[in-house]
Amino acid sequence: MLFKKLTIENKELFEKYTQKRYMNSEASFSNMFIWRKPLDLHFAIINEMLVLRFTFKNEYRFVMPFGDEHNIDGCISILLDYCKNIGCKLEIRGANMDFINIASKKYNFFYEEMRNQRDYIYLTSDLATLSGKKLH
Repeated sequence: MLFKKLTIENKELFEKYTQKRYMNSEASFSNMFIWRKPLDLHFAIINEMLVLRFTFKNEYRFVMPFGDEHNIDGCISILLDYCKNIGCKLEIRGANMDFINIASKKYNFFYEEMRNQRDYIYLTSDLATLSGKKLH
């Protein structure tokens, strides 16, 4: 399996798998592009799903795969083999409940909500004016 560095040339491919389907920051090409160097971000297409791999505390982590939910099972299976071959554990970050529900039917995943890593979405108008105590 070949993971490639994320480049600006990958924007169209990235958005093919993520556009208008996901509401998390990892599905934003701009966000991932900005973080590509600090996170040593790489991607691969696995079982017709976009998989992002990054490095955190000198270990590989993965972002929830993006694409058709019918491909999740095959993607996870391939990722498990990949991790076994390179000696890392499969840790998936940013998983939504749809992914968790599908994956947990076949795989024995440990699920932990990390409240300090949740995404927050604000209206552009609220950020532009910064009115109200909530945004201070």
